[in-house]
Formats: sequence, C-alpha cells, structure tokens
Amino acid sequence: MEEKENSGKRKGFFRSLFEKNHSAASEEPVSTEKKTEQKAVAEAVDEVAAAARLEVKGSLQEAWNRWNSGEEPLKISLFGDGHGCAVPLTEREMGLERVRISAKIERDAKEYVRDLDRREETKVRIEAQKALVAAGEGGEEAQRGAQQELQPINARCCIYTSANNMVAWCMLIPPSDPADKLDKAALEAALQVSNITTGIDAGVIEYLAETPPYFALIPCACGTPVQEGEDGRIIEHFPRQLNRAVKMDERGVADYRALNYVQIVNEGDLICDIIPPKAGAAGVRVDGVVAEPHAGKAAVPPAGANTTISEDGTKLLAAKGGHLEHDGTKFNIKLILDIPTDVDYNTGNIDYLGDVHIHGDVRGTFVVKATGNITIDGLVEAATVEAGGDILISCGVLGDNNATIKAAGNVRAKYIDNCVVYAGKSVFADCIMSSQIYSDESVQVTSGRGAIIGGTVVAAHSIKSRIVGTESGRKTELELGTLTYAKADKGVDTEELKAYVEELNKLEQDIAFLVKRQKMEEDENKMNPRLEAALNRKAVICPRIEELASRQQELEAMKPDPAKCRFEASTVYPPTMLTISGAIWKFEETKNSCVAILNKETGEIKIS
Repeated sequence: MEEKENSGKRKGFFRSLFEKNHSAASEEPVSTEKKTEQKAVAEAVDEVAAAARLEVKGSLQEAWNRWNSGEEPLKISLFGDGHGCAVPLTEREMGLERVRISAKIERDAKEYVRDLDRREETKVRIEAQKALVAAGEGGEEAQRGAQQELQPINARCCIYTSANNMVAWCMLIPPSDPADKLDKAALEAALQVSNITTGIDAGVIEYLAETPPYFALIPCACGTPVQEGEDGRIIEHFPRQLNRAVKMDERGVADYRALNYVQIVNEGDLICDIIPPKAGAAGVRVDGVVAEPHAGKAAVPPAGANTTISEDGTKLLAAKGGHLEHDGTKFNIKLILDIPTDVDYNTGNIDYLGDVHIHGDVRGTFVVKATGNITIDGLVEAATVEAGGDILISCGVLGDNNATIKAAGNVRAKYIDNCVVYAGKSVFADCIMSSQIYSDESVQVTSGRGAIIGGTVVAAHSIKSRIVGTESGRKTELELGTLTYAKADKGVDTEELKAYVEELNKLEQDIAFLVKRQKMEEDENKMNPRLEAALNRKAVICPRIEELASRQQELEAMKPDPAKCRFEASTVYPPTMLTISGAIWKFEETKNSCVAILNKETGEIKIS
C-alpha cells in the first residue's frame, strides 16, 4: 500500500491558518500593529476550528456515553485534533463535508447502538434462562441457544471520503471486549476495501493500531490538491479617471493653473501589461485517480482607438501620440484634444502632444502648448500659446503686454493687441496694435480694417497692410530680411560664438607656452596642472564652437534675398520707419499706395 510522502507539504487553507497563528504568537517583541494582526489571525483560526468541529448528538452521543460512561464530552473535528495529515480543503468544501460526514457517522453510530441493544437484550434473556434452570423449571436448551446468540461486538474501522476524494478519514468503533483491537493489517485492509490507495499517512496507521482513539475522526489519507490554472489579468499603468489635484510650487504655494487635465502618451508608450493565463497542475485523489485542473481564461485587453497589442501579446501600447482616455471598457487615444470650455482654473495649463481645439477663451496667466495645431474659438488674454504647427484664434488677442503667441507654422487672429507673436511662417490678422510681430515669411494685414498701428513688425520676405500708423502720429517700426524665428529656433547666438572663439584663441596661446615650458622641465611625464586644465577646457568649448558655427551656416543658407523683400500699404502715416537689410527709410509724410523694395545696386530703399 502506498505511503504518504511529504505530508507536511500538502497544506490546506485551515492548516495554514493554524501555522500562521502559531508563528505570529511566538514572535517577541511585537508592535501594536503586529498584535492586532495576531489577534485577527487567532480569531480566524477559532472560526475555522469551530466550522470544522462536528456536532455530537443523537446516536453518536448515545454511543459515546454508553462506551465512555459519560465521564467526559466527545469532541470530534475534521482536523483530527492534531493527528493525521493536513486537510487540503477550502473553507466552502469544509462546510459541506461537515454535513456529509456527520450524516455518515450518525448512520454508523446508530448501527453500533443497535448492536449494543441487541447484545443487552440477549444478556437479559440468558440471565432469565439461568434463573429458570436454577429453579428446576428446565430451560437448558433455551439457555444454550441464547448463549450462542450472544456474539461479541468487534472493533470496526469506518472510512469516510470527501466528495472530491481528496481526503479520507478513519474512525474506530470500540469492541465489546477491550482486549479486541484492530492491528495494522486490518486497518490497511479497511483502506483497501474503501479503495484508498494514495496519500496514506503511515504514521496515522501506526497510531490507530497502537493506541486506538475510539470515536475520533482522524484524516488518514490526503491526496495532492489540484492547482487550478490562473486567469490572465491586466495591469493598467494609467488611471482610468484623473485626479486633478492642485500642485504646489517650490515655495509651497498652491499653483491652481497647473492641473493635470489630460494624460499625454507618446507613440510606443506602455498602457497595460497583459498577463497571460497560467496552466494549473494536476492533483491525485486518495483513490489514485488524477484530477485535472481547470485552464485559466485569457484576459481581454482594453484596446481602443489608436492602441496596439505587441507581437508577443503581453503589452498594450500607444500606436500614436495623443491623450489617453478610458470610456469604461477600453483605453482610447485621441489625436485632437477638445476642450469644450475656457482654459482657466478648471482645466489648468495645457501641454499636449498633438492638436488642441479650445472652444472657449484662454484666460490670463495660463499656458497652452501643443506639438500640433492650436485652434481657439474665443480670445486669448495675457496668456502664453505655443504650437508646433499653426495657431488659429477666431476672435483675437488682448495681451495687456503679457501675452506671447508662438507657432512653428502660421498665426491667424482677428486682431492682435499688445502682445508678442513669433511665427515660423506667416502672420495673418485684421488689425495689429502696439505689438511685436516676428515672422520668417510674411505679415499680411489686409482683411477687415487692415491696420498696423504702433509696435514693431519684422518679416523675412514681405509685409502687406492697408494702413500703417495713424494720423495722430503713433510710431510704427517695420523691418524686412530678418529670420527671427529660425534664429531663436536654432539657438544661434552670435555673441556667444564670438566669445567662445576669443577664449579658444587665448587657450591655444596658453597651451603653446605651457607645452614649451613642460619640455624644459626635468620631469616631462608629470603634466603641469595649468596645462591639463587648459586642455580640458579646450576639449569642452571646441564641440560647442563647431555646433554654433554649423547652426550659423544653416541660418545663412536660409537668409532671404534682400532684393526680393517687399513692403506694400495703401496708406502709411508718419512717423513710420522701414528697415530692409540695414537700409532705413523714415516716412515723414503720409504716403498712399506705397510699395517699397531694396535697390540692390545702390543698397537704398526705393519707394514708389
């Protein structure tokens, strides 16, 4: 018969609780939190122990009382009260087995009580027959018959198995003769009759044979539990709903403009990990039958628009950059950020990878940045708006000298008032007032009122307006032939380059002198600290000089042809000043139908 191996490894839920309680109680010293945990574990253990304890009543109670003479109460538990193997059953299974096993034990106890009753009745008849024989009234034959009916009650081994055949319990029913015991062979035979072949605890068999604990329910065989397969799961790396908490600046002051309005993702960003299901492990029942596990179910990835699943199926990735939203069932990436209200304290600043459409206004002190186009249906106050594409402002800009509009593409606005505008391409407006406009292509103010009043307007190729200046004499400055945006975008700083070149020339002189001095010294292998420092500094500034020079060359290649620069206006009021590649023209009187270009031969501005 197969003996159980490593029975301690097959631990069920309940035995684990007992062990956890024991280990927790033995730790010294313990904190208040640990004591609270230990108390919770102890309470859980007590609950489980109570759930595993069978109720003693009916025929079982009567059988116990008649065998034990009522000296002590009977306690019977599915755990075996410290004897036997660990019971590999869940809490729910334990509750069901308590009902099943109780019914089976009651049935066997009732049969045992009937045997006791029949034996007592037979004893009474024998005594009655003995009295008749003693009185000379005969009855010898009846006495012999009754003696033959008085059979001893042999010790019995009752085997009970769980519904899933993972546990077998043994309960010994006492004999009428205390000397009558079941030996090990008889116990093994009882197991064999019940088809218990696997996971048998040899120690339990020895214990039952040597010191039979009558009416005790002892787990004598435990199978290897099935390890069910685990379902796949999803680990989400972005919250489904944003917590728009107020951020604190470095001084601990709340910045109500810096709210987390959207979740920005870049192409290839990890949105979710897709954990595949795990295969289970087969178990073995006490009857030797292999118990197959249930396979785990694959998780359904929450893949929505503009998301993709990796080739190995373990990751949900962003297929495109944009803002991430969860619609209740899946993650979607939207390429255009729609803001249905104003950009204010409800939204906070906006910094978005893609296009932005604001259906309201941009309030003062707020910042809107986007790598794509920005469309604003309302107006822009004293705010900052920056785009990697075009900027369209349906109403206009009321900058109050604190607004900055910057676009790598075109800037279009109804009006531009008291603000700074940088455009990598052109600027289009109905009216520009007291602003600084810098465009690397053209400035077109020809629709609506079509007026440029005050401020500075700089364009690389052309400036065209219906009216420039005012009759009241508002000073307006115009300049053509300058790439302001490209220069800032490429980080070209002429003064910085000049300073580095001058420093390099001085370093080379110092290095030449220090090298010559080094050769004159006796120890040529020991480098002079000043020489070492000079060489290190040269190694730092040389790459920077090359970088700035390269950017300057790129900018020179983009430089517009002064002869192609053109200024057009229907009316120009003094004192307007026009500059084209260094040449200056001051309008000292009103000029109508004005066209200005640079005379390449004379280097002067020609007005017609």
